[in-house]
Amino acid sequence: MANANTLLLIICLLAIVLTTLGVNYFFHQKEQARLQRQRLMKQYQGEIERVLEALQVLQAASAPAAIRELLEGYSTDLISQLTALTPTSDLAQQLQAKKREGGGPSAPNLSSANGIQRAQAGLRNAIKILGHLQQRGKLTPPAFAEFRNELLWLHHRIEADAYVEQGKRFAASGKTALAMSHFKHAKVTISKVPTRDPRKQEKISEINKLNDEVNPFKKNKAPQPAEEQSSDVPEATAPNQPVSP
Repeated sequence: MANANTLLLIICLLAIVLTTLGVNYFFHQKEQARLQRQRLMKQYQGEIERVLEALQVLQAASAPAAIRELLEGYSTDLISQLTALTPTSDLAQQLQAKKREGGGPSAPNLSSANGIQRAQAGLRNAIKILGHLQQRGKLTPPAFAEFRNELLWLHHRIEADAYVEQGKRFAASGKTALAMSHFKHAKVTISKVPTRDPRKQEKISEINKLNDEVNPFKKNKAPQPAEEQSSDVPEATAPNQPVSP
């Protein structure tokens, strides 16, 4: 009888232990799932905010519509995945509202140094996002190369444009030396474009023309009117005939 009671006690203790372990495992797994969901939520939130900030910069820099549409679609997919992950959370709705508002409080000011730095950081970020999309098979290598070159062009062009506009303002106020200095910086900046983009030479030619217009040495070398060059020119000369010495 004693042996039977002892066996029954052991069985009860084992049942209690197993039940306790089962309950603890259940709550442990539930907690792990909650933590994993939180980590995924933060990852989605960070990625969505990065994409929205990049979109804001692309809009301000007049990036090609194809790049903006690609990132718009990517942000929509991310928000949908976040909604499926946490259907009762307001985070997805908040990010969706942020997207409708343009991605942030204000677009970068492309006429200020801080605004240009912010825009250039956004363009570099956009290139990284495009690289991620290529790795996931959502963008072909040729398309990625084309978009990357376009963003690299914008990265340098917005800085060069800021120098040019400041140089024009200095030229208009008669500050020739400062104007020429800014045109020089603009030319150096656009020369750093790493690709063989025909727009690079066009931009350099535009800057050279602006520089020549304010350069006093270039101005002094302008040709004199024909009537002031010589007093020996006959009053009437046959058309297309050279003047006799």
